[in-house]
Amino acid sequence: MHGMFMSTNLVTGYENLDTSHVTDMSSMFDNYGDEDNPSTLDLSKFKVDMVNGDESTNNFGTQVPGGFYRMFNSVNVGGLNIGNWSPKIPLTGMFNGSDSSKISKLTLSSQANLTGSALPELDPVHNDDLAGYTGKWENSNDQYLRPDDSNKTTYTTAGLISEYNGSTAPAGNQTYQWEPTKTPGNPVTIHYIDQDGKTIQADAQLPGAWGATYTIKPATINGYQYVSATEGSLTGTYTSDPQSVTLSYKVAPVTPPVTPGGTDSSSSSESSSSSDSSSTGDQGHAVVVAQKDRAITAVKKLGLYSTPDFSKKTRQYYYAKQKRTLRPQFVITGVAQSKNGVKRYLVRDVTAGSKRYGKTGYITAKRAFTVHTYYQHNPKRVKVILGTNAYRDKALKHQIKHLKRGKVLHVKKIVRHHLTTRLVLSDGSFVTSNKTKVIEK
Repeated sequence: MHGMFMSTNLVTGYENLDTSHVTDMSSMFDNYGDEDNPSTLDLSKFKVDMVNGDESTNNFGTQVPGGFYRMFNSVNVGGLNIGNWSPKIPLTGMFNGSDSSKISKLTLSSQANLTGSALPELDPVHNDDLAGYTGKWENSNDQYLRPDDSNKTTYTTAGLISEYNGSTAPAGNQTYQWEPTKTPGNPVTIHYIDQDGKTIQADAQLPGAWGATYTIKPATINGYQYVSATEGSLTGTYTSDPQSVTLSYKVAPVTPPVTPGGTDSSSSSESSSSSDSSSTGDQGHAVVVAQKDRAITAVKKLGLYSTPDFSKKTRQYYYAKQKRTLRPQFVITGVAQSKNGVKRYLVRDVTAGSKRYGKTGYITAKRAFTVHTYYQHNPKRVKVILGTNAYRDKALKHQIKHLKRGKVLHVKKIVRHHLTTRLVLSDGSFVTSNKTKVIEK
């Protein structure tokens, strides 16, 4: 596969390649991607254990280094996922030739040996892409922690390489990203309920900078009147921890009809429905998301459209109905209405390994078509349907053991971690509650 996608702007379907017998991946993505619109490369399904360090012959008949040499030289991608890899040789020269890098998010497996990989240093002074960043890497699990937090570790590129030195490495897959100069706060989740505790509108997420203040203006919901905040406060400060505010509403009184010739000014009423939550932080606006979390999974065939008005012209493509372990997954980033007033979800495709990963568009909001990606209740017992791992912490950083398909797990309770949930097993270990990995028994 030497130079297979060299100088190619965009390739789809690469994740389906059978690489189990490939011995040479040198220059495979050399100068790949669009410089003005960096894409994402998810190579986590690649089998690389047969790749060796033997020399390769280029198109001019010249002997050049093989292995992973210059595989990502000057690559124009924002995210690179080489998690799950089990290479038998170091990733020597993988980024060789790159003076700078656009890779702002990098996922690595515990088997990755970055020694001699030539991963570029992050230089905010000479790299315009790094404006607004410190020049260090952070673990994505720590993105809401301040630089002076004792629980947070940041890395220079050299420091990150030393973490993956072929002898020691963090357990499991870990994702690292550029550390911003302004730490984001953990978004505030806003719940909308009636006086019986039932949800009357999808949750909203209110982002902002760490330490900035936020102010929530209760949304106007058609047919309801705001009563009070039953949990949390309408004002507060963004921190490293997730926060939530629950707003309670009562059914609005019915306005009596106006008799002919009458001038009853009370007949006017609000008919709009909006999410007016606001923040004095930098990002500012609430984004409507799915109830409880932002992740949903398609369980039926559905289309992705470029606008809220669905038609053959606006349809980008169909997602076929899939078996449970292959179902498309999305993150809801907003809510819209068609011209006819039909509710739609604005989503981003987050299906691992999908050629449509990162694509955005509108899908139906009908409940029959999607479910929560993560369990929202304690399932008591689950069966592993796709191999996964057990961890000693809910951040899933420290792996304890691997759980094979068919293993039945006894669940003690369910806990939240940011926008996902975890299953706490009877032995105290933590497992993902993603429904593509486990199923309730």
